[in-house]
Amino acid sequence: MKLSVLAALVLAGPAFADDYVSFQSPTGNIHCAIFQDREGAVARCDLRELVPSFTRAPADCEFDWGSAFGVEDRGKGYLACVSDAVADRGNPVLPYG
Repeated sequence: MKLSVLAALVLAGPAFADDYVSFQSPTGNIHCAIFQDREGAVARCDLRELVPSFTRAPADCEFDWGSAFGVEDRGKGYLACVSDAVADRGNPVLPYG
């Protein structure tokens, strides 16, 4: 199942609203989670290794920045300032394609 299809299923219906769905790429470099927080549905991916095209964290970020990306159900994607990780070696592997 493609990430976009999985995201649409989780973000679309209230039946999935309280679920936490996580997965990883076959290489283990990308780990993602789709979940509900206080403000709505969130999809977030953490990358273990990447070559960033950005150089400086925002002044208001006191945590890790630059390797986590998120999108909320009513917004644009963003680089997330995070103090946690969605990476877990136990995440199921979502095959490419």
